[in-house]
Amino acid sequence: VQVAFAPSMGRGAILTAPEDADSQPAPAVTYADRKKVSRQKNRLDKVMKLVEQKEDKSSDLTNQMYSAGADPSQLAELQQQKEKLEADVEELMGEWEQLEIEIAEAEALLEA
Repeated sequence: VQVAFAPSMGRGAILTAPEDADSQPAPAVTYADRKKVSRQKNRLDKVMKLVEQKEDKSSDLTNQMYSAGADPSQLAELQQQKEKLEADVEELMGEWEQLEIEIAEAEALLEA
């Protein structure tokens, strides 16, 4: 296999030539591809931390609801806040799952 730097394809791009006519050349992996995976991993870390923070806050709100006792206005306000947090967590979990899929696919391409 011959390896050559391809400046016209962008920083860090590598082209490979097959040893025989039957093999397919590996796709060029660019600096932008690696950078995208890095950004996705950073976002995944942030999403994971946000989920943890929002779940902790939701737990705190549950405790506050128990403490509020029979005060219906306070209970309603706390319940509304808790529902908002739960919706946020659900949205973040969806993003988390999507990022994991995208990262796995991109890493498979980078390793190919």
